[in-house]
Amino acid sequence: MSGVNFLFDGERLNLFFFPKALQPLGDVFGEDYVFAARCPAERPCDGEWSNKKADGRPIVLVSALTCYVRGPDYFKMCIEGLKNFPWHIILLIGDSIDPAALGPLPPNCEVDQRMPLVKILPHVSLLVCMGGIITTSEAMYYGVPLLVTSHGFKELEFQADNLDALGIGIHQKRTP
Repeated sequence: MSGVNFLFDGERLNLFFFPKALQPLGDVFGEDYVFAARCPAERPCDGEWSNKKADGRPIVLVSALTCYVRGPDYFKMCIEGLKNFPWHIILLIGDSIDPAALGPLPPNCEVDQRMPLVKILPHVSLLVCMGGIITTSEAMYYGVPLLVTSHGFKELEFQADNLDALGIGIHQKRTP
């Protein structure tokens, strides 16, 4: 590698594993940048996921960016917005949130803390998320439509608006 700062010094060939359309100002990169897109890896060590609890209903998966969501409020907002629809709702909350903090769940709702997103996505009819590039790329790979909320985080507005403009998802803006 030439130069000390390998993160910002471009090489003759630079690979990105995200679609160019998802990169902020992706059109300014030259021919020495290749946007190969993401291919979710097979991960047999994670086990398999089953949609038995859905009882034939369409599945809505709710996921968040762990670097932004540190408590249950985002998931509570999603539960409130989705609970009256005839869907099965899966909240992928990770290990940082105690499921009890969500309170009583509607009968059409379940919590999963450990199953990777890529194991559930092939079974999903809609993904509600915050528009992270990895999450978005994996949803695109499986052809899952997106409902994106930036949950009041200004730095996520660009990505959510970009996904809306590309026709990949709908940006549901948070109202005060």
